[in-house]
Amino acid sequence: MPNILAEGRHLLSVNAQIRPEPIFVLSKPTIRLLVDTLPVVLEAGDTLHFTATGFHPGESLQVFLDSINIQPIETMVVGADYRLYGKVVIPRLRQRAYYLLLIGDQNDTALCTVPIGVTQTRNYEFESLLPPLAVSTPFYHSQIISFYWWAAWSQQAIVLFEPKKIGDSITFAFSIPERDSFMVYGYATIGSKYGNYSYALDGEEKGSYKGYLETFENREIPSDTLKIGKVMLDSGQHSFTFRYKGRDPKATDSLLGADHFVIVPLSVSNFPNTSVHPEDAFTNGNNHYTLRLFPNPSSNDCYIELPPSPKESLLTGSLTITDLLGKYVYRTTLRKENKEQSVKRLQLPRLSNGKYIVRLQWSTGAQIYFANLIIVNK
Repeated sequence: MPNILAEGRHLLSVNAQIRPEPIFVLSKPTIRLLVDTLPVVLEAGDTLHFTATGFHPGESLQVFLDSINIQPIETMVVGADYRLYGKVVIPRLRQRAYYLLLIGDQNDTALCTVPIGVTQTRNYEFESLLPPLAVSTPFYHSQIISFYWWAAWSQQAIVLFEPKKIGDSITFAFSIPERDSFMVYGYATIGSKYGNYSYALDGEEKGSYKGYLETFENREIPSDTLKIGKVMLDSGQHSFTFRYKGRDPKATDSLLGADHFVIVPLSVSNFPNTSVHPEDAFTNGNNHYTLRLFPNPSSNDCYIELPPSPKESLLTGSLTITDLLGKYVYRTTLRKENKEQSVKRLQLPRLSNGKYIVRLQWSTGAQIYFANLIIVNK
């Protein structure tokens, strides 16, 4: 593309006939995720597809999620049209949002500003865990309940269990891929025909719930009634048990409507430790927060994720970088157009190898953000 065209959107016309699709001229390479319009939320083992344009034909590229180097599934080759297509498998990462970054061997870089959510949360549908690991009575089945116009159950289905006597139980088996600590909570149906049950994890009773609730027109309602709390689970098979304890005098039956349960990891072991990788934003009680920089370590320029800001729609902030002796090596002013988080590029001067302290303070003065930056020149 000749450099006589300014960066931005252009229309091509030949003999007054205008091409329907506009042509975009960019000053640097760019990335686009090949996904639908829903927010991108992936888990370990999922494949992320993307395309990029603006790199040099034949250029070799490195793929990063923030500062974590990811090997593509196939060798990525920039074509003669300056485009490439790539795909990577998401490794086991901390549960939060990441940014896709491509770095070329000719110092070209491209950052996708659409955050990629990586989750370790696991959702277990009871109907997907049938047949049960153990059951004291055969009166159970999976039931689709999408015919209720107010239906709001997970996957629009439940396991319906009908006990015949006090103490009848149903046990489901599920698996954990890796030892971790989890917050566990679940959902079961309440209404006029549901009984009272205790629930246990690996045979240890964790609580109980009352299934009866007088509702409008005797409607059945999904509810987050199962409070299990924090547990440590080893990798391998585990069990979830419901045991019938009786029913409210007003209840018309003793049914159990088991919907699903969710486990959220509280820590992630074996996550990549090949680079300096700041934790999620936190406060230490003095209004000091962490910043996210990537790539980090960096050989020169890097990107900074500006955290959510106070109510002001437009903010300016002072960003400084000092060495470990407190000497300033870089200063700039950053502008934030809205209160959502955003990503900015820092064009740094040539810095010596070593560790530096990054400090950002908004003009409001309410919050101060810090990060460690590692410079490694090739």
